[in-house]
Amino acid sequence: AVRIFAGGFNYITAGGDSQKIEEAKSGIGHALIGLMLVLGSYLLLYTINPDLVQFKSLKIKVIETVELTGGDTGPDGGTGKLNSGKIDINIPKTLGINCPGGGEDFAAIAKSFQGKVTYVLGGKGAITDNTMHMDCSRFVSYVYNCAGFRLNTWTANLFTNNNVEVISSYTAGNPPAVNGTQLKSGDLVGWKQGANGEKFGHVMMYLNGDQFIHNSSMQNGKDSGKGVKTFQSNSSLTKRFRYVVRKEKIINEVGPVK
Repeated sequence: AVRIFAGGFNYITAGGDSQKIEEAKSGIGHALIGLMLVLGSYLLLYTINPDLVQFKSLKIKVIETVELTGGDTGPDGGTGKLNSGKIDINIPKTLGINCPGGGEDFAAIAKSFQGKVTYVLGGKGAITDNTMHMDCSRFVSYVYNCAGFRLNTWTANLFTNNNVEVISSYTAGNPPAVNGTQLKSGDLVGWKQGANGEKFGHVMMYLNGDQFIHNSSMQNGKDSGKGVKTFQSNSSLTKRFRYVVRKEKIINEVGPVK
């Protein structure tokens, strides 16, 4: 259209100059040929597939980040045992961790470990530089012992226990629900090695409200060694939940700390 307008302007202002008139006519002719080619191409593409001439807005799909986690497999491949020996609850007390050995206040006890634990695969709670070094299963075992119950297990054992439930449905909320039943403070969720291609097993604890807590080496996809931290019930981590062991089942099996 611009070339046609320019050619018409040149033709009008040629002032009888035959050379300028011919150049203007040539420009208009070339512009008309180009316009016909464009229209012809449009009609051809529309005939082949109308979507080829639809200029749709670009839609960018948001890819949800998935937090990587540290985990453990256990030395025995999963025997289902939940009590593999006594845990010394005096160790966390030296760091000021809330560890009364009773009272069942899982949420307060678990949160008191924050900032005082460094994740170490296979770690059992040894103290170095004013921090406990342990993995995810040892962390939940310590929380249970500090709450008064003698849990001492590996993730592989926990999720092969007779009381484990396979998660078929999960609903985020306050509180969240698994298999149609609301979670209670102290319930343990996670996955075991090999489940849906998982390289390691990992266990997390439901606290209260819409919060979970776990001990992991990863934070925002990077190895941070930060240890114990909380996450909400709508976190991407919950999409990886495969198993749950309810607190009541654990307590009935392991019994109180003596």
